Amino acid sequence: MQTQKVNMFYLLELLTDYSDSEHILTANELIGLLSQRYGVSVERRALYGYINALIYLGYDISDFEDNGKGYYIRQRVFSESEIAMLIHSLHLDPECGRGDVKRISDKLRKFVSVYRRDPDDDFISADNCRSVSAEHIELILRAVREKQKICLDLFRCELSGGTVSETSEKHTVTAHGVLASGGRFYVLCSGENIDNISCVRCDMIRNAELVAEYSQPQSISTDDPGAVSALLRCAESILSELILDFGRNVRILTNNRGYFTVVLQAPAEKLIQWAMLRLSTCEVIEPSYIRDRIINDIKNSAYYREMFQIR
Repeated sequence: MQTQKVNMFYLLELLTDYSDSEHILTANELIGLLSQRYGVSVERRALYGYINALIYLGYDISDFEDNGKGYYIRQRVFSESEIAMLIHSLHLDPECGRGDVKRISDKLRKFVSVYRRDPDDDFISADNCRSVSAEHIELILRAVREKQKICLDLFRCELSGGTVSETSEKHTVTAHGVLASGGRFYVLCSGENIDNISCVRCDMIRNAELVAEYSQPQSISTDDPGAVSALLRCAESILSELILDFGRNVRILTNNRGYFTVVLQAPAEKLIQWAMLRLSTCEVIEPSYIRDRIINDIKNSAYYREMFQIR
């Protein structure tokens, strides 16, 4: 009985390390890995029992009946974006030494599959983090939370007579959040014109101060029958367009491998038209009826009919 319990957790470790939605393991592959890695022999019936027991214990495992291929862990303790966020925080913590950062980061990466553990992939580099002030990040997040404006003193270079001089320039802005993208931190902010939202690199901030007054930006009312809350997956290349068009209601959820997911509010027809113009870089995930509408419009297009020779 003790050996059987151990085998079940061997299986859990294999699924954690070697499975994800893009790497689904068959029963034969799992049996082979158990033998190769742990030297244990497991029959197919026993394997099914271990998987059922793990599901009963609360592990979200997709099985053959669900995906038609095999087994993988669908929902983990931490998502990739959450792991990235924790590692970003370690780099920014002045009390966390470089050795501690590496040791804890290596432990955190074990919560994702081996295919996602590239130490330089999707994570803020240590060099970039050291140039960002943790105090500035905390102050910006406080401004967002307490709905206060913030005065940013931004680094600036000027060219005069072939000589480069360094200076700074103050901007009073409304901060909407902090985004990690492309190995750097950015603050999403806007000036007096709420539609003119910019991404400012946090390592360009020389000083930051809270401003007492704050003007609450206008937003689309949820009482508007034409307004919907939508979940999108977009390429980073259209981030600026997205913020300029929907900045008042944008909330970045994850940022991973050149794409990010975002929640926003917008009139349904505007959202459909916007997404249709960016089919190669934007995917509407929810609500389902808007996604179905877009798919149906694509199927009714002449390009689709020509591609599949539909008369």
